[in-house]
Amino acid sequence: MSRLIPRAAISGTATGVLFMAFFGTAWAGIGIGGLQGWGNPWLPAIAVCIGLVLCSGGIHLLRASRNAPAVTSKSDMQYRKRIGLGFGITFTAEAVLIAAAGAILGAANHFEYFFPVMALIVGIHFFPLAHLFQVSGYYITGTLLCMLSLITFLLVPHFYWCQRTSPSLLMK
Repeated sequence: MSRLIPRAAISGTATGVLFMAFFGTAWAGIGIGGLQGWGNPWLPAIAVCIGLVLCSGGIHLLRASRNAPAVTSKSDMQYRKRIGLGFGITFTAEAVLIAAAGAILGAANHFEYFFPVMALIVGIHFFPLAHLFQVSGYYITGTLLCMLSLITFLLVPHFYWCQRTSPSLLMK
């Protein structure tokens, strides 16, 4: 039995791939920038190549969706609205929390904690997305990002203190 996949499902997946390609490459760039030159030029090149491959796949899916049937029932349309609303709320909350964290940590003169806090916020945002999109892999992604953030919280104060007290300690 052949089951047709509706155009909306394919284009929705394509949009997700393009979104992940853009933001994944941007987050990778931010993370690589935090390494202060370690891994150059290979890490930026790898991140951009992965982003381009994902972007190419997303464009390919968008083009393929043109040939798919436009089967949309009332329940499909309600489902898509619910998904769009849930995604919009999650994405907006993430952006507001990141902006607030930047402002608060900057005002408190502790901007060194911004990137771990941002990673924690991004990690947490994967949990509602996992439920919303029914993608169990997002639970793993969220957990790993939260763990990375917490490990960084444990290490950043040490490196920050060493750098302030004796920059030569980091050179050895």
